[in-house]
Amino acid sequence: MSAPAKAPYYWDYGTTEQGYAPAWGGPWYIDGMVGEAETFEDWKAEGLDMPVVVWPIAKFAETGAGRIGFSVKGVQGEITLTMDPSGWILAVAKMGGNEVFRGYIDRPWEQYDIWPAGATPERDEEGPGRIGKKRAWVGLSTAAWPQLQSIAKGLDALYVEIDEDKLRVKQVWDGES
Repeated sequence: MSAPAKAPYYWDYGTTEQGYAPAWGGPWYIDGMVGEAETFEDWKAEGLDMPVVVWPIAKFAETGAGRIGFSVKGVQGEITLTMDPSGWILAVAKMGGNEVFRGYIDRPWEQYDIWPAGATPERDEEGPGRIGKKRAWVGLSTAAWPQLQSIAKGLDALYVEIDEDKLRVKQVWDGES
């Protein structure tokens, strides 16, 4: 399985037109994603009434792989984020020891794009998978990743987002407003 046919791009507000070099930008984004799991553990699958709980396992800076644990309906899994030799961030999700998702991530603008293995995207084309600029949601096309159709139950895409209702309850409980 190979990375997408175009070079990855890692944009951020402070960068030049060239963006961050993959050796710097990729690991920085990976640690940011693991940090979201550390900050926000309660997520939900939109339209499926399916709670998702996440937790950080390891940061890229410490281990060479960002790892996020997750649980969906009592089944545990893990997302591993590494730097592919091509310069792309490689995300692989496994449940019960079986791979359920593989995607390549870059950040060509404020949002992140996710591409399946072997994709041949045009330079300005948006990926069939997206992560919001604040990393509060992930959307994955079931056409690009047909193995997700069993989870998405007939939907065109699987959307997972921070469960803001649970976040509000925690803020009130913690004494915040």
